[in-house]
Amino acid sequence: MFQSKLIYIRLITALYASLIIYSSTKTKAPLDITRYFPDYLLHFIEYGILGVLLFLSISRNPKESLKRNAAVTIFISFLFGILNEIIQSFVPGREASIKDIVFNLFGSIIFLSALSYFHKNKL
Repeated sequence: MFQSKLIYIRLITALYASLIIYSSTKTKAPLDITRYFPDYLLHFIEYGILGVLLFLSISRNPKESLKRNAAVTIFISFLFGILNEIIQSFVPGREASIKDIVFNLFGSIIFLSALSYFHKNKL
Protein backbone atom coordinates (compact mmCIF):
# COMPACT_ATOMS: atom_id res chain seq x y z
CA MET A 1 0.00 0.00 0.00
CA PHE A 2 2.76 2.46 0.96
CA GLN A 3 4.70 1.77 -2.25
CA SER A 4 1.76 2.69 -4.50
CA LYS A 5 1.28 5.97 -2.63
CA LEU A 6 5.00 6.63 -2.99
CA ILE A 7 4.77 6.36 -6.78
CA TYR A 8 2.01 8.99 -6.85
CA ILE A 9 3.90 11.29 -4.49
CA ARG A 10 7.03 11.03 -6.65
CA LEU A 11 5.01 11.77 -9.77
CA ILE A 12 3.43 14.83 -8.15
CA THR A 13 6.88 15.97 -6.97
CA ALA A 14 8.35 15.62 -10.47
CA LEU A 15 5.45 17.54 -11.98
CA TYR A 16 5.72 20.28 -9.37
CA ALA A 17 9.48 20.63 -9.89
CA SER A 18 8.90 20.75 -13.66
CA LEU A 19 6.34 23.51 -13.15
CA ILE A 20 8.88 25.52 -11.14
CA ILE A 21 11.47 25.22 -13.91
CA TYR A 22 8.89 25.95 -16.61
CA SER A 23 7.68 29.10 -14.85
CA SER A 24 11.30 30.24 -14.49
CA THR A 25 11.83 30.07 -18.24
CA LYS A 26 9.03 32.54 -18.94
CA THR A 27 9.95 36.17 -19.42
CA LYS A 28 6.64 37.19 -17.89
CA ALA A 29 4.19 35.06 -15.98
CA PRO A 30 0.65 34.89 -17.38
CA LEU A 31 -0.65 35.91 -13.96
CA ASP A 32 1.62 38.46 -12.33
CA ILE A 33 1.00 37.54 -8.71
CA THR A 34 3.99 39.61 -7.55
CA ARG A 35 1.72 42.66 -7.65
CA TYR A 36 -0.06 41.22 -4.62
CA PHE A 37 2.68 39.33 -2.79
CA PRO A 38 6.40 40.01 -2.41
CA ASP A 39 8.65 37.86 -4.60
CA TYR A 40 10.57 36.47 -1.63
CA LEU A 41 7.33 35.23 -0.02
CA LEU A 42 6.42 33.36 -3.19
CA HIS A 43 9.87 31.72 -3.27
CA PHE A 44 9.50 30.78 0.39
CA ILE A 45 6.12 29.09 -0.17
CA GLU A 46 7.06 27.54 -3.51
CA TYR A 47 10.15 25.84 -2.11
CA GLY A 48 8.45 24.99 1.16
CA ILE A 49 5.95 22.93 -0.79
CA LEU A 50 8.76 21.44 -2.87
CA GLY A 51 10.64 20.53 0.30
CA VAL A 52 7.66 18.68 1.75
CA LEU A 53 7.04 16.84 -1.53
CA LEU A 54 10.71 15.89 -1.83
CA PHE A 55 10.76 14.68 1.76
CA LEU A 56 7.74 12.48 1.17
CA SER A 57 9.28 11.26 -2.10
CA ILE A 58 12.54 10.07 -0.60
CA SER A 59 10.94 8.41 2.41
CA ARG A 60 10.72 4.83 1.16
CA ASN A 61 9.95 3.50 4.60
CA PRO A 62 8.05 5.53 7.21
CA LYS A 63 10.48 4.28 9.89
CA GLU A 64 13.60 5.58 8.15
CA SER A 65 15.72 8.22 9.80
CA LEU A 66 13.75 11.45 9.64
CA LYS A 67 16.87 13.56 10.27
CA ARG A 68 18.75 11.96 7.37
CA ASN A 69 15.78 12.32 5.03
CA ALA A 70 15.32 15.95 6.09
CA ALA A 71 19.00 16.70 5.50
CA VAL A 72 18.91 15.08 2.06
CA THR A 73 15.71 16.97 1.23
CA ILE A 74 17.18 20.33 2.24
CA PHE A 75 20.33 19.62 0.22
CA ILE A 76 18.33 18.66 -2.90
CA SER A 77 16.05 21.70 -2.50
CA PHE A 78 19.10 23.94 -2.17
CA LEU A 79 20.74 22.51 -5.30
CA PHE A 80 17.45 22.71 -7.21
CA GLY A 81 17.08 26.36 -6.19
CA ILE A 82 20.59 27.13 -7.44
CA LEU A 83 19.89 25.33 -10.72
CA ASN A 84 16.64 27.24 -11.09
CA GLU A 85 18.41 30.57 -10.59
CA ILE A 86 21.11 29.63 -13.10
CA ILE A 87 18.44 28.77 -15.68
CA GLN A 88 16.67 32.05 -14.92
CA SER A 89 19.86 34.00 -15.56
CA PHE A 90 19.71 32.97 -19.24
CA VAL A 91 16.09 34.04 -19.72
CA PRO A 92 15.63 37.54 -21.18
CA GLY A 93 14.01 39.83 -18.64
CA ARG A 94 14.85 37.55 -15.70
CA GLU A 95 17.84 37.54 -13.38
CA ALA A 96 19.40 35.22 -10.84
CA SER A 97 19.28 36.30 -7.22
CA ILE A 98 21.09 35.14 -4.11
CA LYS A 99 18.12 36.43 -2.09
CA ASP A 100 15.83 34.02 -3.97
CA ILE A 101 18.16 31.12 -3.20
CA VAL A 102 18.15 32.04 0.49
CA PHE A 103 14.35 32.23 0.66
CA ASN A 104 14.08 28.97 -1.29
CA LEU A 105 16.28 27.34 1.36
CA PHE A 106 14.38 28.96 4.25
CA GLY A 107 11.08 27.77 2.78
CA SER A 108 12.27 24.18 2.64
CA ILE A 109 13.67 24.29 6.17
CA ILE A 110 10.64 25.96 7.78
CA PHE A 111 8.06 23.79 6.00
CA LEU A 112 9.99 20.62 6.94
CA SER A 113 10.22 21.83 10.53
CA ALA A 114 6.46 22.41 10.56
CA LEU A 115 5.86 18.97 9.05
CA SER A 116 8.06 17.41 11.74
CA TYR A 117 6.30 19.33 14.50
CA PHE A 118 2.82 18.39 13.31
CA HIS A 119 3.87 14.78 12.81
CA LYS A 120 5.32 14.52 16.33
CA ASN A 121 2.29 16.17 17.92
CA LYS A 122 -0.26 14.53 15.60
CA LEU A 123 -2.08 17.84 15.09
